[in-house]
Amino acid sequence: MINDGKFSISSFKKESLAQDEFFAELRIKSIEHLGQVKHAFIETSGEISVFYYEDKDVGYGLPILPLLFEKKNRSIPEDGVYSCSFCGNTEKLKKGTSTCKDCNKDEWVPSINTKRIT
Repeated sequence: MINDGKFSISSFKKESLAQDEFFAELRIKSIEHLGQVKHAFIETSGEISVFYYEDKDVGYGLPILPLLFEKKNRSIPEDGVYSCSFCGNTEKLKKGTSTCKDCNKDEWVPSINTKRIT
């Protein structure tokens, strides 16, 4: 489901789990954003297995906390690091509008890079 902090779009299409349900499962595991997650898989049992980045390797990622994710917008308000709300691709963007190079969607969320607290 997640490879290197981004959704594996082809895998996500095969699963019946909705994005908000998946985010809820990750939040239960104390995950704030996809930049903390190296890989995540849905097992045959329905459980989600997560492999984390070490703190020193955590990068910016798509926030999955509702108050932050709800800030998605088609317009980039200021230069900064943003994540595609659909696939989690994260990049530095300039003020204005932009299309994701991975999925061609155009809704962005300001990225965060907090370390995981266990």
